[in-house]
Parts: sequence; C-alpha cells; structure tokens
Amino acid sequence: MKKKILFICYNNLEKGGIQNILMNIVRSLSDIVTFDIVCLDARKAFYDNEFEKYGGKIFRLGKYDGNSTKHARLDYYIRGNYLYRNVKKILKNNGPYECIHCNNALESGLCLKAAYECGVPIRIAHSHTVFDGSGNVLRRIYFKSYRKLIHKYATQLIGCSVQACKSLFLCNDVNVIPNSIDLSKFQYRPYNNENLKLIQIGTFSENKNQMFSLQVLKEIVSRNINATLVFVGRTNSHHSQMYFEKLNMFIRENKLNEYIIFLPGESDVSSCLAESSYLIFPSIKEGFGIVPIEAQGVGLRCFLSDSVPRELDCGGCVFLSLGDDVKKWADVIIKDYCNTRGVHNRYDCSRYSIETIMKEYRKIYGIE
Repeated sequence: MKKKILFICYNNLEKGGIQNILMNIVRSLSDIVTFDIVCLDARKAFYDNEFEKYGGKIFRLGKYDGNSTKHARLDYYIRGNYLYRNVKKILKNNGPYECIHCNNALESGLCLKAAYECGVPIRIAHSHTVFDGSGNVLRRIYFKSYRKLIHKYATQLIGCSVQACKSLFLCNDVNVIPNSIDLSKFQYRPYNNENLKLIQIGTFSENKNQMFSLQVLKEIVSRNINATLVFVGRTNSHHSQMYFEKLNMFIRENKLNEYIIFLPGESDVSSCLAESSYLIFPSIKEGFGIVPIEAQGVGLRCFLSDSVPRELDCGGCVFLSLGDDVKKWADVIIKDYCNTRGVHNRYDCSRYSIETIMKEYRKIYGIE
C-alpha cells in the first residue's frame, strides 16, 4: 500500500518556485507515494490537472486576497486559527497520513500542531526563502510564537539553503536540501544571436527587483548597444499588479518600449533561456532561486545580486552588489558581451539533478 503525504502550500499550484519543487517530488515518487495538497488560495492554477493525474487530492482553503493593505495585514495575523482547524479536519477525514510536508513558512507551526494531534509521525517544516524578522511589536510576537510551534512539533527542519534555514528556524540543526531541476529539459544549447539579450524570470515584485534590471538596460542602450530585455513572469496579487504598472510607466517615460519583451509566466522557460545571452537576477533576497541553475544548465552566464546564495554557482555566476551604481552592472555585462558575444558555455549542474535530490527526500519521507 502506498504511503500518504500531505503537502501544505502557501498559495496555489500556479507555476512558481515552490510549486515546481513539489511537482518534481510528485513526478518522481508518485509510484510509491500518494500526495495530497492543501492550497491556501482557492483559485485553480497551472499544475492542478497534472497533480490530480497522479492521484492526489487538492484541498483549497480560501484566504483574503483583496486590495486593502490594512485588511490583508490584519488577516495575516488572525487567519491562523482558521488554518489550524481546517488542516486538522483534512487530516482526520482523509488520513491516515504518514507525513505532512509544510511549505508555508511560519504558519507551518499551526499545521504541524494539527498533524501532531492527529498522530502524523513525520512532520516537516521546509524553509524556501529569507525572512525579515523586524517590524512592529505585533509582527515580532507573531514571528516568535510561530517559531516556537515549529520547533515544538516538527520532527524535521529542512531548507533550500543555509540562509533560508537560519532565517526561518534560527538554528543550525537543520537539513539543507537544494532545489532540483530536470536536466533533460535544461541542457546546453548554443546561442546564435549576435545581439545582447538579457532575460529575467520571476513574479513581478519589489523583491525580484525588475525595476533594477530596467535601469541596467537603460544604461546599456544609452551606450548605443543593441540590447533587449525579456521578462518572463506574472503578477500574483494586487501589490504585484501595482508594481507591474510602475515598471510599464518607467518603460514609457524612458522610451524603452522597443527594447522590452514581456512573456507570460507559463512560457517554456528552457526555450526562453536558450534564446538569450545572459540571465539578470537582481533579487533583494532569495532563499535559493532555481532559475540561475536552470540558466546555467542551458549555458548562460548569470549576473546576480550578492544577496543570492553562493551555492547557486555552477561556474557561470557573477555576483554584484545592489549597492553599486547600475553603471557598474552595465560595465560588467558589456565587457563580457564584448569578449564573448554572449556565447553559451557548458556548466556542470548535476548536483542539482532531480535524481540526486530525490534521494534526500526519500530519506526524510522514510522510504529508502
């Protein structure tokens, strides 16, 4: 009889970093494990049909997603009881589960508590990002109390990087499991375009920092270099949409329209990378960031902010400070382009292959 594992996902099964990780696990282990998932966003999404194809159930819990920042912040603090009660109900009515794998940051503590009370033996908290623990008194109390729940009820603490683990768990007794990629999809492909073509992939947000990329592009084209910047991504909230509109305003005001291409988040990422000369990745913070691994698999050199974990470097990463003027970023990119014309190279990304990483998940799920 197959083991049963329940995932908890902060949003829905839209195409994104955490969702890609979970789908890699499902595709790799569905022959011996039945995976169900709780999504804290009731909207149907990109991976729903594929997830259900493997025999799993999707439990959708709605959450407030309106336009009021004040209301959204209030909801952030009070929805915990709703989450706890519903996860406990799902565990009781659909179990028994051998494992719960929580991917919803601090709120994992509530789900782990519910799992403990339902007798789930393996209870995993998984950190995917870097947190800012500062803020008002209420926020600091929230962080402290939820961390206590995680440490009390989790049997395993894992994270995608050392930074992500320390940020959420504030301890060193953790298991770092990097994100994985399908190397069959992200194989080396030669680049045959003479023009400088930058690409950035990710949800439109202040953290992904697409505005900085636009400023770098503006500096590059001001030097009469034929360059293009491709954005692959989507908006996922009201704030994300507002940021996207801000980007478009900057593009119009600086007459950059002819140098910018927007592609939807559902685009074939490997093909988009293959048609680009460089990845630009100026994130303000990152728990891991799978896109630079995918880019290096295809052969791109990557220009990343120095807040991105160094573990991502497979030989093709250049780390730059966001504190530097955009001219510095433009200088480095142009110099490399003049020397190489953006030609792709072969980088060894095998340590991030699905086959390698799934061995670690087999261990923590108890299915060696």
